[in-house]
Amino acid sequence: TNQPTNETNGNSYVDGSIVKITLKNFVTYDYCEVFPGPQLNMIIGPNGTGKSTIVCAIALGLGGAPSLLGRAKNAIEFIKTGATESMILIELKNGNGPNVTVQRNIHKAGNQNTWKLNSKPSTQKEVISTIAKFDIQVDNLCQFLPQDKVAEFAQLSPPLLLKRTQLAAGEKKLSEWQDQLMTWRLTQKDLTLSYESGQTHLKVLTDRNVGLEKDVLKLKQREAALKRVAILKATLPLAKYSSAKIRHDEAKIEEEEKKRVVQQIEQSHLPIQEAVSTLETESRNAVTTLNQLKQTATGMSSQLTDTTHQIERSKLVTKEAKKEIENLERREALRKDEINKLETKIAYAENKL
Repeated sequence: TNQPTNETNGNSYVDGSIVKITLKNFVTYDYCEVFPGPQLNMIIGPNGTGKSTIVCAIALGLGGAPSLLGRAKNAIEFIKTGATESMILIELKNGNGPNVTVQRNIHKAGNQNTWKLNSKPSTQKEVISTIAKFDIQVDNLCQFLPQDKVAEFAQLSPPLLLKRTQLAAGEKKLSEWQDQLMTWRLTQKDLTLSYESGQTHLKVLTDRNVGLEKDVLKLKQREAALKRVAILKATLPLAKYSSAKIRHDEAKIEEEEKKRVVQQIEQSHLPIQEAVSTLETESRNAVTTLNQLKQTATGMSSQLTDTTHQIERSKLVTKEAKKEIENLERREALRKDEINKLETKIAYAENKL
C-alpha cells in the first residue's frame, strides 16, 4: 500500500483526479489503499501481482460495467475467492469543495451492487451523473484503455477514433461542434447535389423553354392573325353597307335618269295623243254626220249623187283617218311597250336597292 504524500491535499491535482483508491476483498486484495500522484502514475510489478486489478477497480468503482474490461460478465467474479462481498472506494479531487467519494459494494448473494456517494446511499445512475461532471469517461477507450481492450482500440475506425479522442481530451463542446460540422457537411453535400440537380433541371427547362418560345411566337402570330380576322369580320358589314350604298346611289341616279327619259318620251307623245284625240273626235263626228245623212237619204233623192259623192269622200277621209288612227295606235302600242320596258327596268332597279 502506497502512503499519501503531501501533494494529496495540495492544489496540484486537477478536478476529477483520483487521490485515493481503497479496495477490500477485490480479486487478489484483502485490503489495499492506493494514493495516486497529481501527474503520471505507473504501477510496476511482476505478472499476477495485481496491477490490472487496480485498473479494473477504477473502472468498476467509477460506474463502469464489467463488459468494459473484457474479463468477466458479472461483477461478482471480481469478489475475492472465499469472500461474500467486495468493496471499492474511490476519492476524486474536487476544487469547489470537499473531495467526492464513490463507493461500490459487490454482493455475491443475489448478484447485487450497492452504491454510496459521499458516504450516502445512492444509485449507479447518480454516480455516473456525478462522474460525468468531472469529464471522466471509463467507457471511452481513448481515455480509459484496459489491457484486454487494446485489440478493440486498434480496430476503431478513424472517424470513431477522432470522436472518442475529442470526447477524451477536447473541450466538452468539441464533439458537439464536430457533429455540427458533420451535419453541415452532409447538408452541404445535399445542397450541392440539389444545386447540381437544379442546374440540370434548369438546363432541361431552358432547352424546353427555347422550344416553347417558338411555339409561343407562333401562338402570338396566330392570335394577331385572329385579331385581324376579327377586325375584318367586324368591318365587313360596314364594307358591305358602303358597297350597297354606292350601288343604291347609282341605281337611284339611274332611276332618276330613266324617269327623266320616260317623261321626255311622254312629252314627245303628247302631240300624237292630241292627234289621236282629234281623230277620235272627228271620227265620232263623221259617224254622227253619216247617220244623219242616212236618215235624210230617203228624203233627199235629188241630192243622192252629191250625197253619194260626199259619202265617198267621207269614206276616203274616214279611211285615211282610220289609217292614221291605226298608225297612231301602233305608235301608242310601241310607246306602251317602251313604257313597260322602262317600268320593268325601274322595278328591277328598285329590287336591287
